Amino acid sequence: MIVENKYFEDIKRIWKDNNSGFITEESNEMLINNNDILKIVYYILWGRYCDMLVQFMVKNVLSFKEETVLDMTAIKAYKEHECNLIDIGMKEKFLRVAAIYGANASGKSNLYMAMSLFQRIIMESLNNVGEGEKNAIDRYYVPFSFEKTEENSEFQIVEIYGGYEYKYGFEYNAECIVTEWMYRKNL
Repeated sequence: MIVENKYFEDIKRIWKDNNSGFITEESNEMLINNNDILKIVYYILWGRYCDMLVQFMVKNVLSFKEETVLDMTAIKAYKEHECNLIDIGMKEKFLRVAAIYGANASGKSNLYMAMSLFQRIIMESLNNVGEGEKNAIDRYYVPFSFEKTEENSEFQIVEIYGGYEYKYGFEYNAECIVTEWMYRKNL
């Protein structure tokens, strides 16, 4: 995989901090494989480079059949607790804290578990697996529980770091990551 030039400086900095990878200055390209992109994303999203969660999306995981989004973007009518808002100079403001509440068996714990599965897939997909052991993708593939057909599951996270919005996600099943994406947008 060749990383586009617009991501090169961020990824080069992260890569250099972690002492791995192959970067060619002349071509301004970086050659990486799928496991390495997960490592980079882990450092951006959960390492010392992370500033703020904007959204977390899950689809076909645990009790979530349809796309479900935890969105930390404040609505314009939210005026009661201005101290709970983060203003970074955009038209939108973001919530510092959110509460998830609902009836018993409505998915509160499963949302937390889905976030944990997402994080574990990224962190553990870099580990070598011995013979007869399951890899992270297989171990953490927990599709919607109430249907017999197993479709691909999907995760996506949107984070703000250093003046950029990063969107990372992947679609996977028990065997492999089917599709993976990462975008960066200037704020």
